[in-house]
Amino acid sequence: MENILSRITELIDRFANGHIAQFARLTGLKDAAIRAWFNRRDANLTATSILRICRATGVSADWLLFGKPPSADSPTKPALRPWHVPSRNDSASSNRQTEIPRLLQSADSHGFILTVPDDYQRMMPFIQPGSFLLVIPDSPSQAGQVLYVQNRDQTLVGRFQPLAGGKRLLSFDNPEYPPQPLERRCLVLGIVKEVSRRL
Repeated sequence: MENILSRITELIDRFANGHIAQFARLTGLKDAAIRAWFNRRDANLTATSILRICRATGVSADWLLFGKPPSADSPTKPALRPWHVPSRNDSASSNRQTEIPRLLQSADSHGFILTVPDDYQRMMPFIQPGSFLLVIPDSPSQAGQVLYVQNRDQTLVGRFQPLAGGKRLLSFDNPEYPPQPLERRCLVLGIVKEVSRRL
């Protein structure tokens, strides 16, 4: 059990900067349950716990339980990158990017994960606080799609709205927030394909 706890400690350090509560949010496990493993010095892992840790961190169950490295013929998927979307008044240069390998094993290998600040719930009510957004890099093919765009010095999540004359807007589900005109040089970084409270 000591070896399993040391590997869990390694994952907590790597993916949550050593914070058990942050690791619990990432994996969907209970903070108290993880702390109990360390207090009892016994990682009593259920099948669900193993699955959640492996899905959230990209490690194999063999490595987590027995320390076995992955075999040479096991398929590997490219990393999915989580991005922090700043609030509307933040500059895009304040984005934090961290590599987390195979964060969503079932996701398209070209996708990445967004986390957004709580104030986005007022603009786009379907984005609940703590949500993860799966974004697939693509160009908008029709109006109404939820896009992740870089417009001037802002990064925004909203619905694409083409207008006559080639003009474009990014609108929000809450009418209290006026649509944002998109510049000609606006960069569409991807289409939001999935919103999840838990990875």
